[in-house]
Amino acid sequence: MSGFWSIVLNILIFIVSLGALIVIHELGHLTTAKIFKVYCYEFSIGMAPAIYTHKPKKDKGQETAFSVRALPVGGFVSMAGEDLEEAEGVDPTIIVPKDRTIEGKSHWKRIIIMGAGVCMNFLLGYIMLIINFAGCPQYKGLYDTNQVFIQENSKAAEAGLSSNDHILTVNQDFFSIQPDGNYLATPDKSTGVMTIDRYAYTEQPESYELLNHTLNSLLSRDYKNGMVFYTSPDGSNPLTFKPINPGDKRVFTITYQKDGETEVKTANIEVLASVQKPSSSSFKSYLMYDAIGVGALSEEFHYTVGEGFKKAGDTFGYYCSAIFVGLGSLFTPAGWSEVGSIVSIFQISSTAVASGIGSFLNLWAMISINLGILNLLPFPGLDGWQIVITIGEWIALGVNKIRGKNKASAMVKKNMSAEEIAKAEQEDKAKEAKRKKTYDKIKSIMSTVGLVLLIGLSIALIIKDFISPMMG
Repeated sequence: MSGFWSIVLNILIFIVSLGALIVIHELGHLTTAKIFKVYCYEFSIGMAPAIYTHKPKKDKGQETAFSVRALPVGGFVSMAGEDLEEAEGVDPTIIVPKDRTIEGKSHWKRIIIMGAGVCMNFLLGYIMLIINFAGCPQYKGLYDTNQVFIQENSKAAEAGLSSNDHILTVNQDFFSIQPDGNYLATPDKSTGVMTIDRYAYTEQPESYELLNHTLNSLLSRDYKNGMVFYTSPDGSNPLTFKPINPGDKRVFTITYQKDGETEVKTANIEVLASVQKPSSSSFKSYLMYDAIGVGALSEEFHYTVGEGFKKAGDTFGYYCSAIFVGLGSLFTPAGWSEVGSIVSIFQISSTAVASGIGSFLNLWAMISINLGILNLLPFPGLDGWQIVITIGEWIALGVNKIRGKNKASAMVKKNMSAEEIAKAEQEDKAKEAKRKKTYDKIKSIMSTVGLVLLIGLSIALIIKDFISPMMG
């Protein structure tokens, strides 16, 4: 498939996948609202202006309009009793009875409706993990051998290496390009003296696992700062080498044997540092050494159904905890630099598509779980905010009932007349109505501000993802 059609296919897969997550989430709200007989005006996929609206057919008993909006960053279900300014297809002549509004339902029903979307995302994520671990082939690296995997058309392949070759020794030299085009050996970071930084196995290591992990680093680089890193054969003395300028050189001398042969061969490989956009990291570009295409061999295996369920549960728990670590890092410059928008998600999704159905399911399971966690945050405009507000209202209602009973008891004890009691109750109701009106107004303003901030953040991240590579 050509590059153009591959991009088109990845875009379609991404739109369908993201849309499925949003639809599943909002269906949770819509289904529970319908179960509790709440009148729903609109079911919307996306935010901002509507680009398509299907109005309900009253003669067929339909109540809810379906809309697709311009920004695919969320969705909503507009229910009677909520702020309807953004709802499409709302007939202002429709009078919805109090018992069919969201506010006309008991607090526990409201909480179920508001939390149903999150539950659906969790359920979807867990199901995708089960399908992945119980139904798809899994792969593990073989670190107990000195045989390696060689990528096709890579620098290592051009030098004569092929998969299943036995690696014996690895030497590496790092050189910095100078303004005159010549190279100098990378200076020793501790003394500043110009020396050649060398890492080599001069004899067969005791553990092939150490060797293979080192070889894996030839493929895997620290994407945060573009450096190469690995440890010495005994596991100590971690070394890092970061390119300073585009064109810095990394030179390999690798001795190896073909599988089944005794002849020792030597491969000399040179790679340069350049600004690259990692395919499996964020959208940001980094100055990195080119990869040579060497990695550990992998082996296919399958989990049993029981093992698949357990692995899915463990992974589900890990993803739930990992999102909080990620959220905490947002308040650091390094963490913010790694935050990506929908553009970054598309890029990672494209990589997952190329890696196979298992990787694809695993990625979108993580996204679905993260979407659920994020919606639980008590931020204005999110489900967590609505749940916290509803719980607070529920508690306040209970407190007011107790206060009302105490006040009524106090009025009886004061031998107040029926007219005086009725007047006092009327004044209390007027005060309560005024407080509620103010409260509803403040709540509506905060929800609107929250939504605006969320949309603004989404746009800012998209801009950041496009600007970062240019500044990389």
